[in-house]
Amino acid sequence: MRRIVLPVFVALLAVGFGSGFGSVMPGGPMDIPLNDTKALEALDYAVGKHNDKHRDTSGREVEEAVRFQKQIVSGTKYILTVRMRKTGCQDGGADEPSQTCVVQQNQVYECTFSVVVAPWKDLSISHSEECNGENV
Repeated sequence: MRRIVLPVFVALLAVGFGSGFGSVMPGGPMDIPLNDTKALEALDYAVGKHNDKHRDTSGREVEEAVRFQKQIVSGTKYILTVRMRKTGCQDGGADEPSQTCVVQQNQVYECTFSVVVAPWKDLSISHSEECNGENV
C-alpha cells in the first residue's frame, strides 16, 4: 500500500506546486507594478547609462514599459523590459521647453535592463542591458 500512496502523493504535490500555489519560485524574479517608484529610479539610471553608451546626434528614451520584475539577490535586482525609441534630441529628451523631440522612423526597439541596487554598500549599483532591434 505504501508503494502506491507515496508516488500518488508526490504527483499531487508536484501538480499543486506547478499551478497557482507555487507559481513564483522562492528567490526568483517576481512581477511588480509598472509604476513602482524604486523600479522607475532604477530605469532612469539604466536609460542614462544607455544614452552614455550611445553618444551620437540622437538620444534615446522610454516609449513604453513592458514588464518590471524584482528579485532579491545580494541587494535588489530590477529586471526592466521597455520599448525604447531614438529621438531627434540629444541625450534622449528636450533640454528646453521649446525644443520638440521627434521619434525617428523605424527607431523603436526593445531593451531589458538589469539593475542591482544595494543601499548598504553606499548605493552601489551594477547594470547590464540587452537590446533587440536597435538601429544605431
